[in-house]
Amino acid sequence: MKLYRVYEDTEYIHLVTDYATDGELFARIYKRKKFSEDVTKAFMKGMLETLDYLHNNGIVHRDLKPENVLMMSAVDDSKFTLADFGLAAYTLGPPLVLRCGSPGYVAPEIFKNEPYDSKVDVFSAGILMYIFLTGKAAFTGLDPHTILANNKKGEI
Repeated sequence: MKLYRVYEDTEYIHLVTDYATDGELFARIYKRKKFSEDVTKAFMKGMLETLDYLHNNGIVHRDLKPENVLMMSAVDDSKFTLADFGLAAYTLGPPLVLRCGSPGYVAPEIFKNEPYDSKVDVFSAGILMYIFLTGKAAFTGLDPHTILANNKKGEI
């Protein structure tokens, strides 16, 4: 996302960014259920290029999920921008060990309490691809705890 201006006062920081006119990827998945292989290929190409850019600049997102992908076109499913860098971190500093991410999208490395790197984003991107092609969540459950437990087992 392009950041145009930042306004601060004693209580808030306001960011002026691009306007994502077509909502979150989550809403699009909910509406369409699943996507063709060609659409999935175009989306994943853009996602992996975006991650490559971030990772080459020492940034790991750590919370890739449909709610953090904002769609920039009503007709082109490959036009998106990443949002919500609240859990993002620099990979050029101390090793990453914080257990974070959203249930159902967390890479196995994060569960091990060992240092990990930007590859955790690639795992989450793979989950997005799975959802695109099947129309289903990779790890299911009736509550976040169960989803996270199934995510940790890695059983799709």
